[in-house]
Amino acid sequence: MLKTSYACLGLCFISYQALAQPQVELNLTQLLDPDCQGNLLVEATHIEPGQCIRYQVSVTNKGTSVAQTVVLKLPIPTHTVLQPGLASQSLTPVRGSQPNQQLQTQLDRLEAHESLSLHYTVQVM
Repeated sequence: MLKTSYACLGLCFISYQALAQPQVELNLTQLLDPDCQGNLLVEATHIEPGQCIRYQVSVTNKGTSVAQTVVLKLPIPTHTVLQPGLASQSLTPVRGSQPNQQLQTQLDRLEAHESLSLHYTVQVM
């Protein structure tokens, strides 16, 4: 009987440890920025050359422990150009394996249940 109880305690402890993990969730949304100024953002299904798209990235740690060293790599779509004045300061342009660039940032710590938002704007060519 003692062995059975010990096995149950071991399983319960392991289950608890599995729950105490970071769970980083990303959510990407896009809005039309017709004048590329960041003032008027609207939903759209059609975008013309010269107009801009603003991408909003929400990062949330839905887990119960700290997420450490979270690296985000965000693509700059083909046929677009980054508008550097309309991007979160922590996003750094880097050359990717594709001809296009990407943006990158590293979050050293994201506490349990903490959220943050990053954004960047690209102009359609």
